[in-house]
Amino acid sequence: MTRFALMALPICLLTACTTAPIPATAPEAAAPTEADLQLRGRLAGKTLSNAGSTMALTADGRLLGKESTGEITRGTWEIRDGKWCRTLTEPAAWAGTGCRSVTFSGNTVTMSKDDGTSFTYTISG
Repeated sequence: MTRFALMALPICLLTACTTAPIPATAPEAAAPTEADLQLRGRLAGKTLSNAGSTMALTADGRLLGKESTGEITRGTWEIRDGKWCRTLTEPAAWAGTGCRSVTFSGNTVTMSKDDGTSFTYTISG
């Protein structure tokens, strides 16, 4: 959601001046860092799997997965401030955004939540 600040600028007509709120422009998003671009490059177009679950991360930022229970996960993913962030739309119970720290070891990646919970996946593709 974009927020706009209101600034009061004088508006003058032929007979009088008044102050009216004018929306200020929102700051532009910061360009991704080199580290963010490298992390994105290591995950884009890859499939992650563990214990019967799979998750495909497309190069255009879509996410499609299947849990070991057969439940489908859908959403988007991005790299934000050095973390892998996913926004799920399905299943409804998991809908929302969560970001994870990422570490690689060979052909595996571990994604860790701020609470210490982590998930390790094998990378393919």
